[in-house]
Amino acid sequence: MRGVALSLPKGGTTKQSAFIQRYAINRLLRYARNDDNTDKHELVSKTYITILKKYKYNKWHIPLTLTVVVVFILSLRLLSDPDLGFHLNAGKWIIENFSFPVKDTFTFTAIQNDYIDLHWLFQVFIFIVFKITSYNGLSILVAIITVYNFKKK
Repeated sequence: MRGVALSLPKGGTTKQSAFIQRYAINRLLRYARNDDNTDKHELVSKTYITILKKYKYNKWHIPLTLTVVVVFILSLRLLSDPDLGFHLNAGKWIIENFSFPVKDTFTFTAIQNDYIDLHWLFQVFIFIVFKITSYNGLSILVAIITVYNFKKK
């Protein structure tokens, strides 16, 4: 059989690696058709074993997964942001009135001051999450965002 060079990238998703496996096997079968001395099943099984060896998990997957789980668990906590009530009330007001507030009616010390709501999308989003899942859902949302930011860096 002629020499066949397969360049398989490391990593990727499960769908990508399954696609790469099928591609490599089909490519080897194409070469095996041209060579009568090669047993196709033996060639495919050897190739499949080689591909599986290349895509083994490395030694860092388990510690990384455990770290992400620990960060998620430690991020589950009672929310204590003093602006949370303001954002929830503003999100409720936006949904009820279908407009943005132009006067600050939620702050005790600054009633009826002009107000530009820069956080309107965030306020609507957390109000919807709060309405569906209460404070537990907000806590889980904060934990998910924390894990996402932890994995991103």
